[in-house]
Amino acid sequence: MQITLFHATWTVGSGAGAQHADGHLFYWSCDGACFPGGRKWDGMASAAEPGDRIGLLLDLSKGTLSVHKNDEWLGEIASDGLGGEYSWAVSLCETGERVRLEALPVPDRVHEATC
Repeated sequence: MQITLFHATWTVGSGAGAQHADGHLFYWSCDGACFPGGRKWDGMASAAEPGDRIGLLLDLSKGTLSVHKNDEWLGEIASDGLGGEYSWAVSLCETGERVRLEALPVPDRVHEATC
């Protein structure tokens, strides 16, 4: 499963792989890598076990994207001035995988790290 944040200007019909497009951010659940580029980052962790929950917090006032796994803060996979309009998407790689997107309260604790 990949959880994606992408600029609203990209479309599925474009034929371009969103995970490789500039301006897009992917959290890859298999190993926790940040795409594009498959970059490693402080706090990187997979979410490959049944029941794992991933939270992404986009803070446009700070320009950051933070990752939480099972309610534990992992770090920021992007801290380089994110701005503009974004859309969320999920890519399911395995048969039987399920995903639920929901809005939750902002976590009490926010830390800093970089992708």
